[in-house]
Amino acid sequence: MSLNERKAEKATGVHGRQKTDMKVSKNKDRLKDLPEKPCKRGKKVLIAVDLILLLLILLVNLLAWNFTAFCDWYVKYIYPVLAVNIWSRLFSIFPFSMGEWLIVVAVIVLSAGILLAVACAIRFVIKNISGVLRRKTANNAVLMTDVGNVSDSNTVSVPVSDREAEIVTDTGTMAEEEQGNSSTRRIMLTLPRFTRALWNFILTVALFTVLLMTVNYFILYHTTGFAGEYLTEGDHSEEQLLAVYNMLAEKCNELSEVFERDEDGNILYDGDLEETAKAAMRTLGNTYPQLSGYYPTAKKIYFSNLFSQEYLMGIVFPYTMEANYNRIMYVTNKPFAICHELAHIKGYIREDEANFLSYLACIGSDDELFRYSAYLEMYTYVINDAYKNYDIYSGIWEDAVRVNATVTADNVFLKAETWAEVEENAVVSTETVKEVSNTLNDANLKMNGVESGMVSYSEVVELLLDYYTENELE
Repeated sequence: MSLNERKAEKATGVHGRQKTDMKVSKNKDRLKDLPEKPCKRGKKVLIAVDLILLLLILLVNLLAWNFTAFCDWYVKYIYPVLAVNIWSRLFSIFPFSMGEWLIVVAVIVLSAGILLAVACAIRFVIKNISGVLRRKTANNAVLMTDVGNVSDSNTVSVPVSDREAEIVTDTGTMAEEEQGNSSTRRIMLTLPRFTRALWNFILTVALFTVLLMTVNYFILYHTTGFAGEYLTEGDHSEEQLLAVYNMLAEKCNELSEVFERDEDGNILYDGDLEETAKAAMRTLGNTYPQLSGYYPTAKKIYFSNLFSQEYLMGIVFPYTMEANYNRIMYVTNKPFAICHELAHIKGYIREDEANFLSYLACIGSDDELFRYSAYLEMYTYVINDAYKNYDIYSGIWEDAVRVNATVTADNVFLKAETWAEVEENAVVSTETVKEVSNTLNDANLKMNGVESGMVSYSEVVELLLDYYTENELE
């Protein structure tokens, strides 16, 4: 090959590379038209907000776990304003349980975030695999262009970067892709950014929710509490327990006869449960000041079938400060359950204390169903305690008052036909749902310093005995 021919071929090779460089430059210019990354200032603000929320959560919990005096001050002066008169009033404008539906929204958003994260992971894997293939193809194409004639050893191949390889490979079909795949490519390039933004949002909302639960819920476990302020703890005899039991059984028998019933023996009640419950709690507030003032109206749980599988009568959502109750449980449970949740709203978060305050509120009501509900509930706790600790079929228990058949029929969570409907529509077995619910509830109570966990509900018997040690039986 002559010198002139070699010069011409080298010029052609250089020119070819120049053309390739021009194509790379043009395609890099195209990348400038893609959506810009989120503003760095916005990211910094979001990170700062997350850090502030986290620090507040840690600070409040640190104070709550170490200073009972701080918690008592908080529940007396800050909590009634912040949690009850502001936050609870705010969500009381909704006629339905906002907290319940926020859980539904949270599940949907979290599921979307997980699906998008999986999609981004798949995109990342596919992109890297295709990138390797493009790089090999592009390097082979450039090598063939530069070599020209394999026998000529004076030309040198010029490898390209991963991004340039992708651009060179796509150059030949760019015009077609722009028409057919433009929107798809834009979506795929925007997907990771949107996913990151969504998870940043989820993190911020989660931290804000934990902060709300801290100031509206967790901190209350570390107060002196009702028992510490108003009752004197003492040891109690079997005779005292029997006396309280007899009183409760007699009251149940008396009240079971006063109600109008349908042909199946079910109580017919046409009163206003929610308003009567608020009135009963306000009346009790005349004796115990923390219970005075504003009360939200208790709301019926829409997903009461699921709540029934968990054997839950009611719940307070700390992030909305709403009192909620199971709408399908038998009517004898509802007054006690509503007053129990309203006691939580007023800052008495321990389950035994909420049970006890609900009992006092209900027996002080003029409504016969409320009094019946209270006596039934306490009768159940006391008889279970007696079963656990004494032989109730001998000794002093042989002369104990026995409840009649009507009381036994009324002392149920759900009626048989309601249970049948719940089981028919159940997605997961009731046994499984109950086990999971009890495990989570027990862990939650213990995490907040209640060592007895779920057993704390039945500890109301000790409060009842303490109360009737200082007050006459009815």
